[in-house]
Amino acid sequence: MKSADPRLGELQQLLADRYPELTPLQLDRFNRYYALVLKWNGLLHLTTLVEPKDFMERHIVEVLIIHSLIDRRVNTVWDLGSGVGVPGIPLAILRPDLNVRLVESSRKRAIFLETVIDELYLDRCEVDCRRIETLPPPTPETLLTARAVEKMASLIPLIQELATTAGQAMIFISLETASLLHQARLHPLPGADRRCVAILECST
Repeated sequence: MKSADPRLGELQQLLADRYPELTPLQLDRFNRYYALVLKWNGLLHLTTLVEPKDFMERHIVEVLIIHSLIDRRVNTVWDLGSGVGVPGIPLAILRPDLNVRLVESSRKRAIFLETVIDELYLDRCEVDCRRIETLPPPTPETLLTARAVEKMASLIPLIQELATTAGQAMIFISLETASLLHQARLHPLPGADRRCVAILECST
């Protein structure tokens, strides 16, 4: 009988110690999400950050930092090029009142994301398996997010075009690439000297 991965449970304890405001349900969902990433990672190469502390710092803590900056008008999130599901899945766990759309063009990764949604019972989260450039215009109640999207610099014009009708955009990005975003407010990420969240306040 195969023994359980010793890393499972460690993430939950790290989060509980650092963020006592998280509910038992949120902690459990974060840990089950981590378990699913570990299970699927060998097949899909979702992330290189597989140790509990690394996974927490990069894939969860950064979302904990930005979720309080979401505009009060926002009721929907589009996670563009979702990949491993960040920031969309953590936002769905933290803010069950939001409708979260995970936009992912890879069918294999979309199946992984659908599995996460089903197993974590994220009722207001869905996967949209399509390319970003085929999306319709978002509404002013929509937050656009993107992180670790391939060729991010080349996607900036497309993201800015979508942002013309969205309410807000939060892009996890390098400081160098952030210079391509016009009128963005840069929010530093702790422990990341050359990365930030670029925030665009869009529709008024």
